[in-house]
Amino acid sequence: MAAASAGGKPRTVNANSVIARWALGSIASWKPATGAGIRKAPMPVKKKSRAKTPEPTLRHVWLAGLGLAAVARREAITAANDAAARVVALRRQAGKLASDTQANVLGGIASVREQGEARVGQFSAEVEARLAPVLSKLGLKPARKTAKPRARKVAKKAPAKRARATPARKPAAKRTVRRRSA
Repeated sequence: MAAASAGGKPRTVNANSVIARWALGSIASWKPATGAGIRKAPMPVKKKSRAKTPEPTLRHVWLAGLGLAAVARREAITAANDAAARVVALRRQAGKLASDTQANVLGGIASVREQGEARVGQFSAEVEARLAPVLSKLGLKPARKTAKPRARKVAKKAPAKRARATPARKPAAKRTVRRRSA
């Protein structure tokens, strides 16, 4: 395409320029122009070849079965290992829960025991205080105060043994026995 320029000389216009597109037609329906005498090489046609699936033979069936057995074995081993790990984890958790529960129960029993001993002591003191005047009128001596329940004492270490003042005795000398000759 040639267009007139301001100097009157014709100039060549690129087919893809805006002016060329306007000259060829509406910009909205623009398609790239193929210049006069310019031919594009035809696109090679892709051949769509369908791969034939081979017919299953006895060998294919054997190999597929072998692969299936290998995969099944691997999955079974993995599942067994996972199950064993879960069992070990559950065992640990059960042991921990059992020890925690035992500690809680023993702590609760100790506190209940202390409270019970304190209440029994108060009750016995009240009974003795109320019975004291009655026993004195009857001419019976009021019972002596009983000792409070003994708390467990921590065992003391045994004192170290004293060294003997006299040195240890020497073993007795062996006696020699004379044989009589006949």
